[in-house]
Amino acid sequence: MTEAIAQLESSRERAARQTAIESLLGVEGDAARIYFGMFGTMLRSDLTFAGRSRRPPRDPVNALLSFGYTLLTTELTGALAAQGLDPFVGVLHDLDYGRPSLALDLLEEFRQPIIDRLVLSVVNRGVLKADHSMIEAKPVYC
Repeated sequence: MTEAIAQLESSRERAARQTAIESLLGVEGDAARIYFGMFGTMLRSDLTFAGRSRRPPRDPVNALLSFGYTLLTTELTGALAAQGLDPFVGVLHDLDYGRPSLALDLLEEFRQPIIDRLVLSVVNRGVLKADHSMIEAKPVYC
């Protein structure tokens, strides 16, 4: 984990030097790969986590992360709108129809201290275990 921490610190320093959003997002992507590469080592459970996967999440830990991020994005969207801000006009996330880009920008600050820590707590305390019945989601076509 010491090596991953050093790499993340290096990523933080590189991010501070970026002048273009595209470059900053590249550094952020590298840091996320390092972070989620180590995330599974923090699990004290028989649940597996080989890395971050989404659309669809491929395991229960990824499903918990995605669900938590979705709930938090919804809360942030409401909080921004309640303050008179447009949650759909972001800074780092491009404007895209129906996407709360500003809420997604803010989500980046709250992923780890709220959702990631909650998921680690739920798994490490045995609230969710591998032997719990998991229903495999089937795609719904409309």
